[in-house]
Amino acid sequence: MMRKGKKLPSVRKISVAGTVLTEAFAEQIGAAFEGLRSMRNVYSLAESCGAVCATPYGELKPKGVGFPAPMVELKFLDLDTGKKVGPMQYGEVYFRSPSVMKGYYKNPELTREFIDSEGWCKSGDIAYYDEDGRVYFVDRIKDMIKCLDQQVSSFELESLLQSHGSIVDAAVIGVQDIKFGDAPAAFVVAKKGAGTPTEVAAKLKTFIAGKSRVLSIF
Repeated sequence: MMRKGKKLPSVRKISVAGTVLTEAFAEQIGAAFEGLRSMRNVYSLAESCGAVCATPYGELKPKGVGFPAPMVELKFLDLDTGKKVGPMQYGEVYFRSPSVMKGYYKNPELTREFIDSEGWCKSGDIAYYDEDGRVYFVDRIKDMIKCLDQQVSSFELESLLQSHGSIVDAAVIGVQDIKFGDAPAAFVVAKKGAGTPTEVAAKLKTFIAGKSRVLSIF
């Protein structure tokens, strides 16, 4: 739609699931659907059989993935200690809900890995919540990049790069590095007229300086 310049002003509601609605993505949706009254971001898993979190109806620039859905309980556990973490602290998301699946078909061992004896489900996702209880997705645990003694979120780096006016899309992966162990490397799609690859890379390195670190930009 964006490439062809077409718009659908009659669309009033959009819900995004299966990916996190970044600020840049939300702006693109808003430009294509000018009549929108609500743009919701929904966080769920196939195993949850329904929403775990969702942003409130009526928001056009959703923050995070919103609040727990009705009858859903959440807790956030530290990856190293397994203890509950407070607001603005990263932790793995555990959820409990009446709608959760009974188990994986003919695989009780995998079921026990996902659902504990108290019904808490291990999401495999890292997130945090603010003082108001709004939840913010950080990344899949398996997608975190181990850089020296820090865990770097590829998703947060991608969102930061996508917020630059010269960038259409970005993907960040971890690459082996002698100094850092693993280091973030970014692949970006620049807008027409943004400059040569070398110029774009230089602009982005200046843009993220002090906010994050990327070893290479392609």
